[in-house]
Amino acid sequence: MSRAYGEVVGADLEDAQRRAETRWAPWADVGMLWRVEAVRYSACELTVSGGEYYFTTEPRLEIFGEEVGKWTPCGARLRYSGRWVDLRDGAKQYASRTVAEAVAQFARRRKGQLYILARQTRRAQEDLSLTTVFNQGGRNAYQVGD
Repeated sequence: MSRAYGEVVGADLEDAQRRAETRWAPWADVGMLWRVEAVRYSACELTVSGGEYYFTTEPRLEIFGEEVGKWTPCGARLRYSGRWVDLRDGAKQYASRTVAEAVAQFARRRKGQLYILARQTRRAQEDLSLTTVFNQGGRNAYQVGD
């Protein structure tokens, strides 16, 4: 089972789950869990003059199926990676039982990522403000070689 490309998640989550189940579930003996990711792909178009134009696609949500190897009382162990997934309510989940839960987990991961990046940005700005001590005659310490 390849994770190269997932099924596109649109406004109709039930339709996305049906398409994903059609693609991955026939091979799953024990069951499936779902993971949503935002993806961008690199692409290339040929120009009229025979050149190549490289670009990245717009981001989109895609659903990936993860085959369950074994169910446990509190979650599941994935078949190929061996990763254990905690499926209790409120737990941080690598994969979820439904596409709707997977979308909610994706949103939770991205909110956490934004929180961390905002703190890192604020810290970097505070660290950069320390360089104003070296500001002499309009020249910053970083501009000495210019």
